[in-house]
Amino acid sequence: MYFEDFVVGQRFTTPSRRITEEDVYICAGLSWDTHPLHVDKEFCRRLGFEDLVAHGFLTISVAVGLMHKAGLFEHLYIWQRLDGVRFVKPVLPGDELFIECEVLKKEETKRSDIGKVVFDVRCVEKSKGVVMTSEMTFLYFRKQ
Repeated sequence: MYFEDFVVGQRFTTPSRRITEEDVYICAGLSWDTHPLHVDKEFCRRLGFEDLVAHGFLTISVAVGLMHKAGLFEHLYIWQRLDGVRFVKPVLPGDELFIECEVLKKEETKRSDIGKVVFDVRCVEKSKGVVMTSEMTFLYFRKQ
């Protein structure tokens, strides 16, 4: 979608993706965040979690990937901002996530070939409900 194709109030729902134990371990390895919440099942169980807890950044990354899979980034220039992230519920291996997002506003930029689109993004787990909320700002190409 180009900048002109977005309408304030427009809503999108993405396909879903199941989080795996391997996803959590890979994220720990890539980020060097090996806190026991992410790599030690016994530690997690002692704290009352059923399984490993996914990194917040893994949830954000999956959210952006799902938006891409839904076709929202076909004419994307760049991801500009991430604001007001709230992790509402823990994400665990086996959770199936999808995104519900809404266009909050559109803004002109200094460049005539680029426009700004701000989304309200909600990451939803099929049985738990909303697990993460944020506001994401992207710059999109305009139609030429």
